[in-house]
Amino acid sequence: MGNLVLFDKRKRTIWQSFDHPTDSLLPGQNLVSGQKLIAGASATNRSQGLLALTVLNGSWAAYTDTDPPQYYYISYYLESP
Repeated sequence: MGNLVLFDKRKRTIWQSFDHPTDSLLPGQNLVSGQKLIAGASATNRSQGLLALTVLNGSWAAYTDTDPPQYYYISYYLESP
């Protein structure tokens, strides 16, 4: 497992899988603001479920992906002085 990278003729990256996370992160992969991981509906049903994890204002946030979202956990990031 790793990062699938597609290059153009000049060997410039045009697409990479690490920029499009789905339901898991791999070593070396980052989750950035605006991206989210969404759990499968169940262990045997890999369609999109309701549980999600994202980066929100520099903190991890776990929530149900509903309208409106229901947040269950936010890890508060504190910068050192």
